[in-house]
Amino acid sequence: EDFLVDVDWLDDLSIKFSTGTSGNSSGLGNYQSLPLVGTGQYDGNVTYGLSTPGNAALTWEQQRKTTVGITAGLFNRVNLEVEYYNRVTESMLVDVPVPLTTGWSDIISNVGSLQNTGIDVALDFDIVKAKNQGDLEISPYINVNYNQNKVTELFQDRDYWIIPNTGVAWTLGEKLTFFRPMFHGIDTATGAPQWYVPNGEEERHISRFDENDLTSNFNAGALEQNTGLDRYPPFNGGFGLNASWKGFSLQADFAFSSGKYLFNNARYFYENANVFT
Repeated sequence: EDFLVDVDWLDDLSIKFSTGTSGNSSGLGNYQSLPLVGTGQYDGNVTYGLSTPGNAALTWEQQRKTTVGITAGLFNRVNLEVEYYNRVTESMLVDVPVPLTTGWSDIISNVGSLQNTGIDVALDFDIVKAKNQGDLEISPYINVNYNQNKVTELFQDRDYWIIPNTGVAWTLGEKLTFFRPMFHGIDTATGAPQWYVPNGEEERHISRFDENDLTSNFNAGALEQNTGLDRYPPFNGGFGLNASWKGFSLQADFAFSSGKYLFNNARYFYENANVFT
């Protein structure tokens, strides 16, 4: 373009925009939409009965993603790419709990929605650039992703739902977090452990850390509440370099995540208040 003729430091510049939808069936097993008959044994005889409930309305998850980005080449040495995205997953494949009187504890269904927004940044540059074949070349790089997720819709008019046997919860309007009892510390007067008392059942998704409301009576179910701790790391990325000289090459790659919380399984057992009291 004419207005860039005299701009020597800019080698390349492009802006991109995309939007579209895609489907995801990875959460579906074979024939899960169909109620299937299985066999069993009773009093030495073969029996027949429903082995899976089926769901005739079952379909793929749907994802809508919009991205806006910019790619630039600078000083004939630096390549920069920045992209912002907004992805909404709808009709998610979820094992929805149902009354046990149905004969099942849950049925896989298309419910709820989850939003992911974030930014990707990728940067690589030539510290040393070869002028002739075999000359030394050194090119480091770094890429970083920042992502925030938010539950935008649930099912059965719920404000939250704890995924069974995981301690992970979906809370309407919030990110995916852990629901667990929150340890306060040791009562210096008695030596007994203390935990924060959570809100009532209807407000268990609202974190409550009241220093004046503690208990030494541990009950995992009764003390469970929203910890506010991220299930997924908001920061991910990698860095490294590529180098070559006289036919020899070196490649070093590193990856990192930050902000993710994990259970310490060893401490869970040897500090478990239900076992050692």
